Amino acid sequence: MKVHKSISGVLNNRDFQRRALSLFEQMLFAVMNLFGMVLFARWLSVKAFGTLAMALALWYFFETIQRTTVIIPFMIEVPDPKASAEAFGGWFVFNLCFAVLSGLMIFLLSFLPVVTGEWMSVFQYAACILPAYMLFFFSRRALFHLEDFRSIVIFFLSFAAIYGTGILLLYFNILDKKIQSIIGMLFAAHVIPGIFSAVHFVRYMKISRRFYTIISHSGKLMYELGGAGLASFFSNNGIQLLLGFLSGPYQVAVFSATRTLTRPVNLILVAVNDVERSKASKIFTTNGMVGLNNFLHKMYYFLLGLSMLPIAGMVLFPEVILNLVYHNTEYVNYSLELRLWAIALIPMFLVLPVDIKLSIIKDTNFLLKLKSINAIVVLSAVVCLHLTDNLTAMSGIGCIIFGRVILLLFELIRNAAEKKSGSKIYPFNE
Repeated sequence: MKVHKSISGVLNNRDFQRRALSLFEQMLFAVMNLFGMVLFARWLSVKAFGTLAMALALWYFFETIQRTTVIIPFMIEVPDPKASAEAFGGWFVFNLCFAVLSGLMIFLLSFLPVVTGEWMSVFQYAACILPAYMLFFFSRRALFHLEDFRSIVIFFLSFAAIYGTGILLLYFNILDKKIQSIIGMLFAAHVIPGIFSAVHFVRYMKISRRFYTIISHSGKLMYELGGAGLASFFSNNGIQLLLGFLSGPYQVAVFSATRTLTRPVNLILVAVNDVERSKASKIFTTNGMVGLNNFLHKMYYFLLGLSMLPIAGMVLFPEVILNLVYHNTEYVNYSLELRLWAIALIPMFLVLPVDIKLSIIKDTNFLLKLKSINAIVVLSAVVCLHLTDNLTAMSGIGCIIFGRVILLLFELIRNAAEKKSGSKIYPFNE
């Protein structure tokens, strides 16, 4: 009887429900994206898939800006959206304006004389999906922040239904297996759930003309987090854009095809990071630094448990995985690249909790300086590789690992300094 009550208590716990639903939803989302990208790589020529990968890399650039200047500040500044209807409405309107203007800007840039060939297509494809993706990802994070679990399930099921239908239409040649069809399918799968969520949010938020005033109060936080996010982009996803610009679509295709196999783990880590940030913000508000430290300390072990098994599988058996996924394609020959991508995940998950803490306690100036230095070092390495004709997909992945290890070392040095002074900035400290 006691065991039954204990299990029932765990299952009815809001933290358990939030974490379990987040993990389950993100795993399904990651698997669907992995499945889609693998099929796209099989259906398209290497050059065409490289063009699609460059368009998605351009989206990653804007996704980084959105996440660091809109989504994370929203979760920090509005820990309880249900009790802050006007603030919630202000951030929603800000995200909507940002999404529309970003898509319009990218579309207009595609007509510049310097943007020619594949890059014109890359800019126009990215302009099509940008607003839809930005509405989708803000809505998704806002639903978790609201802890509206029923709506999260409906949101995901609508995405899965549209995405799955699009894949089937392409598979049975009802839609042509071309980039244009894939872009259209991706747009529909993201914009429709986003619109439904926007309608749903009306019950929680109040749209006010004061939205600019509400957002402007978070200007410093947005500037420093946004700067740190951009620096992080250029030392990670930005390498994909640089490869396309300096080495062409083929190297981008290899870079993206092998990275796709690690994307589920990467997406799960980032999603858990965002959901836990929401919870951490609320814990810091109610329990202060002690509660935040305890929460982030547990988060390390949670991330470790999530990532170690798939990382070990990719390091030990890359040939098996590549043959299983990319059978009879050129990508089966790039086992070393897959190993490197798996290794790159280790320093990534080690720094996630400390990034949460620095943003929540608003020590974002240190975060900005640290990630800016890291970006300069990584980009310098890429330029040196290009100048010596050694810039390939493999060396690009090596640069990402190099940058993440440097970031981790700086964090460890910061930890040692804080520990010596008696502070507890780093979650490993007891």
